[in-house]
Amino acid sequence: GWSGRKRQVACAYLLWLNSYILVNIGCYLFRKCRVVRRTIKVMLTNNWRDIARMRRRNETTSLDARRSKVLWRSMLVMLVVLMTVVQAGLIMPGRASAADFSLPGGGTDEDPYLIASGSDLDQIRMKLDAHYRMFADIDLSAYSNWTPIGTETEPFIGTFDGAGHTITGLSLSISQVSVGLFGYVGDGGKLSNFMIQDGIVDGAGEVGIAIGRLYGSVDDVQVIGGSVSGASRVGGLVGASYTGSSIINSSASAAVQSTNGIAGGLIGYAYGSIIRDSQATGNTVEGGNPGGTLGGLVGSMDGSSIEGSYSSMNVHAGSGPIIGGLVGIGNSLSTVSNSFATGNISAPSSMIVGGFAGAWSGGTGNDVFATGNVHGDVRVGG
Repeated sequence: GWSGRKRQVACAYLLWLNSYILVNIGCYLFRKCRVVRRTIKVMLTNNWRDIARMRRRNETTSLDARRSKVLWRSMLVMLVVLMTVVQAGLIMPGRASAADFSLPGGGTDEDPYLIASGSDLDQIRMKLDAHYRMFADIDLSAYSNWTPIGTETEPFIGTFDGAGHTITGLSLSISQVSVGLFGYVGDGGKLSNFMIQDGIVDGAGEVGIAIGRLYGSVDDVQVIGGSVSGASRVGGLVGASYTGSSIINSSASAAVQSTNGIAGGLIGYAYGSIIRDSQATGNTVEGGNPGGTLGGLVGSMDGSSIEGSYSSMNVHAGSGPIIGGLVGIGNSLSTVSNSFATGNISAPSSMIVGGFAGAWSGGTGNDVFATGNVHGDVRVGG
């Protein structure tokens, strides 16, 4: 079958043809409206005096025939309107329906669906529990405002293997939570082995260039350049990760900005997560006033672990309360080992600032260090 641009052109032509037919039928009925109105009135009221009057005036030779004509014309108009609405939906950009699903493959682990274009990638949302593999680089620039794949009620729980390919042209700005290329990756969902280059993502909360909210796993996913922004829980790779999630051998080098909450160069907020062999190497993590909690790698971590990871990102805040070079704040049995931060910290009006962590409560750190310059206000440590 046809897909992409050819299908859109064909649907647009059919939409125009249906509109032309509808207009002509409307004009014809308008010319006949006096008799039609009177006939419909009789049909609705069963006023036999009107029937007799119409027959005496020879306005109709057969009332039953006129009823039949009105019925068939009405049904034709309804059919044309229905076809117009359906075809208008087909040519809307960035929309996918079950009828459009046309990916090669079987959707299994052994025979995954194959993806080679933006329209292919868009079809993932129609089968969120299947297995997918890229076999070409993808340009999403045709989508001016990409719709995240997966929501809280319908999360992505399949697997997505990028096979070493790159996604470019990602752009989206949505005033909602769980925003990214993938909005919500549920328990069992897995993303691996691909790059996102120069993506631009903006949302309200839980905002990441690759994933907004994560309960599954990420392995060997790299975000190169670009920018991400939001109110809180903003990360270069993942906005927020929760119990059972893991981020392994992954990185982000995007500019990260939070207007009033938690942000990290790699992950904004980590709860019950494993972060291993991963890096944040972008330019800055920045917070607005009052700035919130910012970290070069992770903004805030709770019951999570970091191992063999580092950040070289500079962290800047106007007046945030807690700022750290690697972690903004670590709580509740969090652990960090064999990790370091090299970025500079500039938070002249911030209360608690540290080269490695801004605040650390109830966690442990082994073989960790920080080398960046630190500038803060009240409680400042290297």
